[in-house]
Amino acid sequence: MKKKLLFFIICLLTISFANAKKPPLHSVEKQNAVFLTVSIFGDATPGAWATDTDMTTTDGITYTLNGVALVPGALKFRGNHAWTLPYNWGGTAFPSGTAVVDADPITVPTAGTYNITFNIETAVYSIAIPTVNHPIISIFGDATPGAWVTDTDMTTTDGITYTLNGVALVPGALKFRGNHAWDLPYNWGGTDFPSGTAVVDADPITVPTAGTYNITFNIETAVYSIAIPTVNHPIISIFGDATPGAWVTDTDMTTTDGITYTLNGVALVPGALKFRGNHAWTLPYNWGGTAFPSGTAVVDADPITVPTAGTYNITFNIETAVYSIAIPTVNHPIISIFGDATPGAWVTDTDMVTTDGITYTLNGVALVPGALKFRGNHAWTLPYNWGGTAFPSGTAVVDADPITVPTAGTYNITFNIETAVYSIAIPTVNHQVISIFGDATPGAWVTDTDMITTDGNLYTLDGVSLIPGALKFRGNHAWTLPYNWGGTAFPSGIAVVDADPITVPTAGTYNITFNKTTAEYSILIPSAPSKLTYNTPNIFVSNTTISSLVPSVDVGLGNLVYTVNPSLPEGLQLDAVTGIISGTPTSIQSASAYTVSATNSYGFSSKTISIEIQGVPTNLTYTGDLRLPINIVMETVVPTVISNPISTFSINPSLPFGLILNTANGTVSGRPTIETDVINYTVTATNAIGSTSKSFSIEVYNEDHDFDGILDVNDNCPTTYNQDQADIDHDGIGDACDLVEINVAEGFSPNGDGKNDTWFINNLINHPNSSVRVFNSTGAEVYFSPDYQNDWNGEYKNTGKIVAIGSYFYQIDLGNDGSIDQQGWIYIAK
Repeated sequence: MKKKLLFFIICLLTISFANAKKPPLHSVEKQNAVFLTVSIFGDATPGAWATDTDMTTTDGITYTLNGVALVPGALKFRGNHAWTLPYNWGGTAFPSGTAVVDADPITVPTAGTYNITFNIETAVYSIAIPTVNHPIISIFGDATPGAWVTDTDMTTTDGITYTLNGVALVPGALKFRGNHAWDLPYNWGGTDFPSGTAVVDADPITVPTAGTYNITFNIETAVYSIAIPTVNHPIISIFGDATPGAWVTDTDMTTTDGITYTLNGVALVPGALKFRGNHAWTLPYNWGGTAFPSGTAVVDADPITVPTAGTYNITFNIETAVYSIAIPTVNHPIISIFGDATPGAWVTDTDMVTTDGITYTLNGVALVPGALKFRGNHAWTLPYNWGGTAFPSGTAVVDADPITVPTAGTYNITFNIETAVYSIAIPTVNHQVISIFGDATPGAWVTDTDMITTDGNLYTLDGVSLIPGALKFRGNHAWTLPYNWGGTAFPSGIAVVDADPITVPTAGTYNITFNKTTAEYSILIPSAPSKLTYNTPNIFVSNTTISSLVPSVDVGLGNLVYTVNPSLPEGLQLDAVTGIISGTPTSIQSASAYTVSATNSYGFSSKTISIEIQGVPTNLTYTGDLRLPINIVMETVVPTVISNPISTFSINPSLPFGLILNTANGTVSGRPTIETDVINYTVTATNAIGSTSKSFSIEVYNEDHDFDGILDVNDNCPTTYNQDQADIDHDGIGDACDLVEINVAEGFSPNGDGKNDTWFINNLINHPNSSVRVFNSTGAEVYFSPDYQNDWNGEYKNTGKIVAIGSYFYQIDLGNDGSIDQQGWIYIAK
């Protein structure tokens, strides 16, 4: 029995547990209950080879893991925290690729915070450092490399602290700003240098000294630093009994780059000298040498021998070991010429040269008529400021007025700063004489006709009369070779030494040129240019570079100069030498005529061309916003616009009813017929090149909504036509719209005169089935109507008799519902 009872209890418990309600699954449990768990595993992952780092999924296909810290090492994808195939993937590509089942791990080369995705169907994976778009912070200002034109960007790893190392600054202003703009609050200035706390929208920080700086800026605290970085270069010194410190104390050299070291103005005596580093003999910073005053030092060699006492400038390069131990060059005062006669005018000195600091020279300098002074070190400091009165030579006087140069030319100048004697002379140049000779020339075979030259190379002879015959070029009125030239070509060619004469076929007045170096010559009759032509007409587009207009011309003799009248449209230029018209026109214009002339010494040739410039319409304007009364013809609104070709016009949205836009000229006209609120409209002018738009608003207002000729503000019934403005009860609401309130006439006179013969109750007609009762002073009813029509003439109960004169009491039941809505007294007269 007990066994049966125990068995029964066990069965009940089993049923109870089986039917017990299970707790709900959490979201992760649901996912794991439905989808495969995919994780990353390996020594590159947070759990190394010990613990899986699970990824998440919403569909069981694409798994993600964002913001995970990886280190260099191996990484695999696996399923359900096990190596069970096929849920075990490796790969060879980084940062993305297609994983391979049971392959070697993917190699992560760089530590960082990564976003990882993995598709278990395609095995495509990505292991990427997420892009973070931090604000761009830059330095800006005339102290920076980009001045006030270009930002110099700083770098950041966290979007808070920004750095910029090794940037070259000059004295001037510097600001920090964000995203290359002045938008607040990303615009900082300050007052402190080299460090401080920047202030939003403050004046720039002043950089006082040029140099290479390291800059930091924190955009949260606004703390900044603009510092020249400290560089700890090795100390290099000279040491030895030739040096000031003998074998006891090092004499340090200076450096700016840790490579080239210098020591200027150091007093040495005869003896030994070595270069060494950090005041010690530690190799390899221990150099000697054999050469003086310069050479290449050798590590751990014997000292360099200084033979002579003196003040020296020393340099040493620790990379190449090249050294120099030299007595410095004496710096003589700089003496220059200055003034509007000189190449630099009153702006820039033109320096002279000297070998002894006493006599200064300047050869081949071009002067123009004007003033000239001698001065020292580019300043007016006395006594190095000399003028004078004599030209071309004399003795200068300290602080005197300038010397006057009367004639332009190329001069050789000398000046002695001890005696103040000066000379400003055009040097004598003895160029060789080149002439034409022969029976075609004015002197025939008897007398040379000399040519002229300014440089001894190119010779010219203009307006010389030649006749048919022979002509040769020769030097110094003799046949001495090689200065004896003939030729075969006419009118131009290359002369040949000792050749037969050139044949002149025709008499005339000629211009002749001859180049002694190249032997090129020309023998030409002077003539004006002719047949100047350009392509015309020309249609260009504004703000677009044109295809250059190149002229064609018979040039005649001599160089051409091109001019145009009137001036070309803005943005176009005429090259005065080539005649080419080029550029980018900036404004629209209709076809206009321009006359181009090509001119030489003998005349000109002209051509009139047409230039039209088309472009996008510009400067579209209307008078402004419109407020128009309804049903009134508006004054036509005419726009202004610059357009070539002519524009057509459109508007959006459509104009109010009754108004029209003329699409040919853009005018707005008509009579608006519907009241509207303020609506914005945009008119667009369009031509073949482009379009421009102008917006304005239109409001159509109505101040007399019932059109009865009385403005709403004065109309006692503004929405109902009532020109008479009748207001029987004088309540300010016109009878035409005061239709509910009844007004009972206080009396009437049924005497048959046609005036007030019946009792009138205003608006009762608007209350159908209203009953009216009238009682005499004793309370007896004298009249009743279940639907009164303003027709009671005082008759007593349809008897044909009129009630007596007097006061009567009335009651009105508007709804005939048994309740009295209005009652009072009326008076019946005769």
